[in-house]
Amino acid sequence: MKNLEINTNYMKTFQTQADFLKAFPIKDGIINLEYNSVILLFNLDIPRINIINAHNINAQNINAQDIYAWDIDARNINAQNIYAWDVNAWDIDANNINAQHIKAQSIKARDINAWDINAQDIHAQNIKADNINAQDIHAWDINANNINARDINAQHIKAQNIKADNINARDINAWDINAQNIKAWDINVRNINAWDINVRNIKAQNISAQDISAWNINARDINAWDINAQNINAQDIKAQHIIYYVVCYAHINITCKSIIGTRKNAKHFCIDGQITIEA
Repeated sequence: MKNLEINTNYMKTFQTQADFLKAFPIKDGIINLEYNSVILLFNLDIPRINIINAHNINAQNINAQDIYAWDIDARNINAQNIYAWDVNAWDIDANNINAQHIKAQSIKARDINAWDINAQDIHAQNIKADNINAQDIHAWDINANNINARDINAQHIKAQNIKADNINARDINAWDINAQNIKAWDINVRNINAWDINVRNIKAQNISAQDISAWNINARDINAWDINAQNINAQDIKAQHIIYYVVCYAHINITCKSIIGTRKNAKHFCIDGQITIEA
C-alpha cells in the first residue's frame, strides 16, 4: 500500500497464504480472525471462504466470499458481502464487482476504475473519492451520508431507492442514467455533463449547482426545495425556490413558490404547459 496511514505495530504479518491459514485455519468455510489485525504480504485467494471478526486487514488483493472487518486497507477487493467500518483503498482496478449488503463508514479512495458493478443494499457514511471511472453500475437501496467526490466519469448507471445527505461533487460526466426513488439533501455540484438521463420520483432539498450541461433528460415527479443552478431543462419541475442564471424551461409545467434569473434578460417558460406560483 502507499500513502495510507496505518499503525502496523499491533498487526500480525504473514508472508504466505499457507502461514496465514496455519495461524487462522478454515473451519466450516470460515476464517475467524478473532478480532486480530493482520498484514498480508501476498494475494489472499479464498473465493468461497468467509472472513469474520477482523479488526484490520491490510492486503494487496483479497478474493473472498464474505468479509466482516472493522478496518480494511487493500487494493482490489472482490467479495460477495462486505461489512466494514473504515475502508481505505488506493488505486482500485476491478472488473465485474458483484456485491450485496455493503455497509461501510469512512470510505476514502482515489483512482477507482471499475466495470460491471452490481450491488444491492449499500449503506455508507463519509465517502471521499477522487477520480472515479465506472461503467455498467447497477445498484438498489443506496443510503449514503457525507459524500465528497471529484472527477466522476460513469456510463450505464441504473439505480433504485437512493437516499443521500450532504453530497459535494465536482466534474461529473455521466451517460445513460436510469434511476428511481431518489431522495437527497444538501447537494452541491459543479461541472455536470450528462446524457440520456431517465429518472422518476426525485425528492431533494438544498440543491446548488453550476455549469450543468444535459441532453435527453426525461424526468417525472421532481420535488425540490431551494434549487440554485445555471441552466435548467426538464419535463416537469416542482420546487419551492428556483434560482437560475440564463434560462429555465420545462416541456410541460413549472410549479414553485418563486423563480428568478440572476442574469439580465434571463428567461423562464414552459413549452406546452404553464408556470404556477404557489402562495
